Amino acid sequence: MAARASGVVPASAVVAAVPVAVLVLDAEHRVVEGNAAAASLLGRRAPAGLSGRHVCAVLSGCRRGAACPHPSCPAANGQLDAGRRTVVGTGTGRRARTLTAHSAALGAGVRLLTLRDRGAERAEARRDLLAMVVHDLRSPLTVVMSHADLLASGGEDFDSATRSEMAADILSSVLRLDRLINDLAVIGDADAGMLALDDVPIDLAAALRTTLSDDPAAPGLATALEGLPPVRGDLRAAGRALAGLVRNARNAVAGAAEPRLSARSDARWVTVTVSDDGPALPEPERAAALEPFGRLSGGRRSRRVTSLSAVVARVLAEAMGGTVGASDGVAGDGCAFWLRLPRA
Repeated sequence: MAARASGVVPASAVVAAVPVAVLVLDAEHRVVEGNAAAASLLGRRAPAGLSGRHVCAVLSGCRRGAACPHPSCPAANGQLDAGRRTVVGTGTGRRARTLTAHSAALGAGVRLLTLRDRGAERAEARRDLLAMVVHDLRSPLTVVMSHADLLASGGEDFDSATRSEMAADILSSVLRLDRLINDLAVIGDADAGMLALDDVPIDLAAALRTTLSDDPAAPGLATALEGLPPVRGDLRAAGRALAGLVRNARNAVAGAAEPRLSARSDARWVTVTVSDDGPALPEPERAAALEPFGRLSGGRRSRRVTSLSAVVARVLAEAMGGTVGASDGVAGDGCAFWLRLPRA
């Protein structure tokens, strides 16, 4: 059992709180503790057989542990570092499986490694994607159908201002449906390796303003990005990724408040953070929430529903050599999604 240290979450508390297969690792890649789900996934009879062993021995039966010279060793090449997500193989013969492993920091070198069977994960993820599409389609379709029915059956009973307002609602909903279809196309193209983007210096403030040209809040949001160094990428894709994170934040608070944008840069990267005051997203769920086929269904796993726009933002960012991630909001309130792109 791991001793409590400054900034360290007790391993037993974490293992007990997470329903999926997890291993707690120390700084030397040794397993501190594992739960029953991890033991079952790895073909062990009990969690006690996991503790004290090097993670590679637990995952694949490798006996070299920290001394392994093989370039594909996940412990040796940094694939299991905090914040990383990787695919590992485990077992042999009929017991062979491919697992998705996501590592998250718990403090003072201790990490939580979440394991999922890749085949089962992708099947479940596709069901979740379908649920997401149905969820995102329902609202705009309801507006279009109800308003169109009212105008068709009794449009002459409404004054011109009301008819114009209803027509504007229909147009807004149709545009939302069009955006959803385009988002699905981006995910499909990326999955098929057919996503072709420019690789040129771009201004992120200009990219956001261009994408949200019809949004009255765009100038204020883009102000936080003024003066940033240019990044390398595709102007349209970068703008779409930023706009996707803005829409995701708005969705989390049901449009009750505007998200807060902040930005920073270093020698290699430019990072833009979009924060909101919506429900938090627990650490073990963050990586799955941004997977192209891994969206979380809000009621079953978390109070927060991550929109398709955030998933598309990650797909586009990775196609430009960057990434999208999530963290706690300011002072632990809400959630913050960040976009990181390489400097030009």
